[in-house]
Amino acid sequence: MKMVKRSAPIAAHASGSAKTETVRIAWFRDGKPGHENQALGLLEALQARCDCQWQAHDVRQGGVGRFLRQQGPFHLAVAAGHATHGALCRARFSGVTTILLMRPSLPFWLARYCFDRMIIPRHDQPPAHTQVLATEGALNRMHPQAPQANTGMILLGGPSSHVIWEDTPQLERVQALLQADPARQWVLADSRRTPEATRKGLQALAGQRGAQYQPWEHCPPGWLMQTLPRQARIWVSADSVSMVYEALSTNAEVGLLPVAWKKNNRLAAGLKTLLEQEWLLSFDQWRQGMGFPSRPVLQEADRAAEWLLQSLPEVVRACE
Repeated sequence: MKMVKRSAPIAAHASGSAKTETVRIAWFRDGKPGHENQALGLLEALQARCDCQWQAHDVRQGGVGRFLRQQGPFHLAVAAGHATHGALCRARFSGVTTILLMRPSLPFWLARYCFDRMIIPRHDQPPAHTQVLATEGALNRMHPQAPQANTGMILLGGPSSHVIWEDTPQLERVQALLQADPARQWVLADSRRTPEATRKGLQALAGQRGAQYQPWEHCPPGWLMQTLPRQARIWVSADSVSMVYEALSTNAEVGLLPVAWKKNNRLAAGLKTLLEQEWLLSFDQWRQGMGFPSRPVLQEADRAAEWLLQSLPEVVRACE
């Protein structure tokens, strides 16, 4: 495909006014909540730092070229998910600066020509390169707040391609946590992957222990983003890796509930590193009487936005 000239850089008005052109961003979506959470985390962090606006396009609808022609011109294009690679490449060869929020499917020697910047979780083993930022987990939209005293949340996932889910052991762990700390205002939450037997067990435990059970399908939009940062203590099952990093993006004490991994993989290795570096408390450590470690709060979307501000003149000039 023929390379075309880039969009003109954003510059201050000749009159010397402090006003600058708005940074226009194309956001390519694939409809997956996790990918949209990553993109919105970055977009909102950029918006907090510079004059920008974004236009979304669902790649499942096709028509990427038409979208770029009719809604453009754009300075940046942002996307996460393998299904968005083609759209980003199309934008790149139309002169738009592209930002990919994952390890690319393409070989890196080719990816660096298609994607100007790549923001990749460290557990995906990103290559060391000036076009790459390694982050602790995927980006998210969490913002730390002062937690409410004596609150707690337990978040359970379910079976996946990496995990064998065991209903009874997980429910026994939840029961142990509730029994050991009955005065805490517990919220028990599940996910789309949680089996029905686990869901029924959570509901029963909530009724027995005076906790709140929050099934995922009854969560209003934005519920987790509003509720999680207010918790003083959060336990997450290890299969929900993105949720672990969201919990670490709050001021809460964070514990990890074990799962049966089918085999050692990059996700399990990443969580092991977090335990070794004392970002998390394991359930076994808790049962042995160990306390929650003090740790820094992750703010990776903010760090990624700052990195882009420093390296992309299209954005830097808009923030002058």
